[in-house]
Amino acid sequence: MGWLVIDVVDRAGRPAERGRVVPVDCPGFGYDPERAMFLAEAGTCELRAFRRDGALFARSQPITVELQEGDTNYAQIELSQARTGGIGIRFSPGNGGMRVMTVVEGTPAWEAGLERGDVVVSVDGVSVDGMSNGTFVEAMTGEEGTEVRFEVLYEDGDDEVVEEVVVTREYLDG
Repeated sequence: MGWLVIDVVDRAGRPAERGRVVPVDCPGFGYDPERAMFLAEAGTCELRAFRRDGALFARSQPITVELQEGDTNYAQIELSQARTGGIGIRFSPGNGGMRVMTVVEGTPAWEAGLERGDVVVSVDGVSVDGMSNGTFVEAMTGEEGTEVRFEVLYEDGDDEVVEEVVVTREYLDG
């Protein structure tokens, strides 16, 4: 086992408020309250930080740490202090994209005209066909006030139409 001290910081290196650490791929990862340190099996450990932001989560980029047996190792994970914004949809994977199941009234998705039954086929130019739900959520969310571009497939009478929709992310209470 290797011991691990982890600091979650903002871009300026200051402690990030409410930041928590989770393993991405880190066998034996845990926390020892007596030593006030994390521990994991020696070897490669991939971690990230997160924080709840209203209805969404702020997430850091994953980091990789090489843990040495018996040593105390140090890691620093950067987590943005900017609030996380979203668009306000519920979705389900299928048919070459992510099908919009619900659009929350008053959200950016609502204002952009997304509707139940629309199929998101790409986010910022990346196909969502076969994308995991978690990866799709990460692609849709980002810093509050930033834009995200979707290609949306919808039915217009007997025709299927693909249209680009640009949505500005907003902080979503929840």
